[in-house]
Amino acid sequence: MKVKFFTASSLLIATLTSATLINPAHAETTSSTDNHQQTTQSQQQKTPKIDKGNNVKPVEKKERANVILPNNDRHQINDTTLGHYAPVTFVQVQSNEGTFIASGVVVGKDKFLTNKHVVDATHGNPRALKAFPSAVNQNNYPNGGFTGEQITKYPGNADLAIVKFSPNDKNQNIGEVVTPATLSDNADTNQNQPITVTGYPGDKPLATMWESRGKITQIQGEDMHYDLSTTGGNSGSPVFNSRNEVIGIHWGGAANSYNGAVFINKDVQNFLKQNIEDIHFSNSDNNDDNDNNNGTDDNNNNNNNTNDDDNNYDNPDAA
Repeated sequence: MKVKFFTASSLLIATLTSATLINPAHAETTSSTDNHQQTTQSQQQKTPKIDKGNNVKPVEKKERANVILPNNDRHQINDTTLGHYAPVTFVQVQSNEGTFIASGVVVGKDKFLTNKHVVDATHGNPRALKAFPSAVNQNNYPNGGFTGEQITKYPGNADLAIVKFSPNDKNQNIGEVVTPATLSDNADTNQNQPITVTGYPGDKPLATMWESRGKITQIQGEDMHYDLSTTGGNSGSPVFNSRNEVIGIHWGGAANSYNGAVFINKDVQNFLKQNIEDIHFSNSDNNDDNDNNNGTDDNNNNNNNTNDDDNNYDNPDAA
């Protein structure tokens, strides 16, 4: 089967100079029965498998491709079920154009976050999106796979979407096989702070988790820029602060300049709270400023592949 990276050239995200008031009631929601005939219960609960096609490509935006920058501090996460890595999710979308790969993060009992341009590849069919939380590689996904049931897009400019998943064949929800990530209220998130972006880049072996380290260079409205490196397939990756809380959702970058994410500001937080009833936000006032830095203690033994030229599979050009 032909498999591709995600590309969505039509969606432009504005850089906001001030906070934008968003009405969550205007969010666009697509369910599996909206545009497609309802499947049987047994079909809905069939656990998906990773497509191992030789031409898998990531979802990315042509006008805002994921960028390798001078700061290319990426390392593989081998124990993907450990701590804040567990809810990081490998994504595949199967369509008539092929199979596309991306990333996401579980934030509720049955929901995760990714990009609008990732879910756009489903062409309105949530069941085309498959999620594999904590995937280790194409042959090892310890928490199984889940099939999309409903998509809700952020009503503003930010490249953000919520996907609700059907239970697996054991009647488990995606947020029951892994502990959902904690999100930051971002009250104390500022420029120059250390961050990590963790996901499934397309220039590495299929369905392997990688972490990239860097710092924030700019925050403006719902847009956050940083100096670390990412590639196609990282679309939808969570951006973690030094307390391993999600502060943004990665979308791409500008060539030779920066990579960026949807910054989870108050407007985005309100949207998430109204659409994910069990989402958990931290209170920065109660956090210890001396918490460990970027979770590196969680993974000191997982740096066997620090050279970005190692273990690459045949990476096709981004679509």
